[in-house]
Amino acid sequence: MTKLYRFLRSIKIWAPRPQPLPQVGKDRFSLEPWKFGKEANTSERTAQRKHHIALRRTGKISIGKTAYISPDAVVRGRVKIGDFSAVGGGTQVGIDVEVGRHCTLNPGSVVRGVVRIGNDVRIATGAQILGFNHNYDDLERPIWQQGLSRKGVIIEDDCWIGANSLVLDGVRIGAHAIVGAGAVVSKDVNEFTIVAGNPAKPIKSRKYGSFKETGNFSEKWAMFKETVCEQMPTVLERSLHDGIYFDFPDDKPRTRHLADAVELAAMAGCEVPGFSAIKLVETLTSWQDETTGLVPGPFNEDGFTPHSPKAAQLEFRASAYAVMSTGYALEILGSRLRYPVRVAHDFTSDELAKKLSSLPWESRAWQCGAWIDHFATACFFNLRHHGIDRDMSDLRSWLDKNVEAKHGLWGQDFPEGDFLHPVNGFYRLSRGAHAQFGWQVRDPERIIDLVLAHAHDPRHLSDNTATACNVLDVVHPLFFCSIQSNHRHEEILAVARYWLDKTIEHWEKGQGMRFKLEDSVPPRLQGTEMWLAIGWLCAFLLGAAKKEDSFSPKGIHRI
Repeated sequence: MTKLYRFLRSIKIWAPRPQPLPQVGKDRFSLEPWKFGKEANTSERTAQRKHHIALRRTGKISIGKTAYISPDAVVRGRVKIGDFSAVGGGTQVGIDVEVGRHCTLNPGSVVRGVVRIGNDVRIATGAQILGFNHNYDDLERPIWQQGLSRKGVIIEDDCWIGANSLVLDGVRIGAHAIVGAGAVVSKDVNEFTIVAGNPAKPIKSRKYGSFKETGNFSEKWAMFKETVCEQMPTVLERSLHDGIYFDFPDDKPRTRHLADAVELAAMAGCEVPGFSAIKLVETLTSWQDETTGLVPGPFNEDGFTPHSPKAAQLEFRASAYAVMSTGYALEILGSRLRYPVRVAHDFTSDELAKKLSSLPWESRAWQCGAWIDHFATACFFNLRHHGIDRDMSDLRSWLDKNVEAKHGLWGQDFPEGDFLHPVNGFYRLSRGAHAQFGWQVRDPERIIDLVLAHAHDPRHLSDNTATACNVLDVVHPLFFCSIQSNHRHEEILAVARYWLDKTIEHWEKGQGMRFKLEDSVPPRLQGTEMWLAIGWLCAFLLGAAKKEDSFSPKGIHRI
């Protein structure tokens, strides 16, 4: 080029001066915009503030004071960029776009149309987020004359959109999801899910692994069953002291733990050490209060008094729970509660509605679900064993009318974004009411969506925080809803594989299982009973267990 230029100049023929290749980025952060916040000097920050002022002059662009916008980025229309976010060189942003805090739009990415991006989102180089589409229904006019439609794209918090991927109009990307490089996303992506391919398909959960894994779960479960059955007598004897069953050695005595021992012995096919069947029935039936039907037991942990308003309102929680644990244990032994639970049967429909509406659903949905579990199970036992039939349509009607529209469960996330209480409350109320009375849940697909998202919450379900209660209250709802719907079945199986492995790993020889995976408290009866129920539910979902198996939950967590 240079020689030709010189030759043309020498013979007096004009030639354009050769231009250097364009350099991407007018400052050193255009190609690495995420570095601006930590590395920019005073003059660079001053230049960036001037650039913000120039962009804001349109009256439609709002930029956080700590955000970085490359001078080479094209920003048009109504755009809002949050604090600490960064937009790289060659990026196109507009026409109606909102970007949250701590986001990065890498060089060459395109975010156009109607797009809403949450916080902590990473959009890689070459990715295109297109919140618009061409209309094309009219075959008599060119497509370009038919205008545009805009459903919009939503990308929730903490997502990673891979290089050269394409997200099409109308798509919602759930929080914490990952879109693989080169993927073409035309359908919604669920929370915590990794998608890839064209068209993009779910391939993996960020916590629970591949959706396509296989394994010999029947053999694994069979070996575990053999171990548990062999060691169960030793596990039970460890908690027996002076004729009383404790949760673990040196714990306080509580009413429920003899029932735990009965359930565990029945599951493992062994005797209850220290008790004959006759003695067990005599002991358990003697704990019930004749007036109310509640079961304060020999230790009366909640200060039960039979003629109090708390008794009439089923507010002695330990005594109400013991109705369930004792009642199921007696059924295992071929017996039943001696008396009907009058305080449950005596609720009128108006009284029940008033009571349900007074419960703390906004902050303690778990506690509310437990109350319904106590009430419904008491009514179930009354019918089953005493022929006292209370019409339960009032409970079902109240539940149908008061389900939360935004997520399909009952109660509020508390604190905001934490669904421990609604999910655990759903387990309790659906176990007591829907499962026992044969009711179907409304909208099982939405419940599955929420429970699967909650199953990734590290506050309650990481290896350091998971308890038997919180895991059971995820696994059982997934099991229960999967009876009605095949929705996201492969993802449910991934959860089942994970927690089955954790259950088997969690067994401690001759001692049973801790209530919490990581806990200073030793293995205990309650933890053992609940983790074995979790293991069985997971094994059932994976086809390694059957309802008719002798090694299955027999008591409060039976199916």
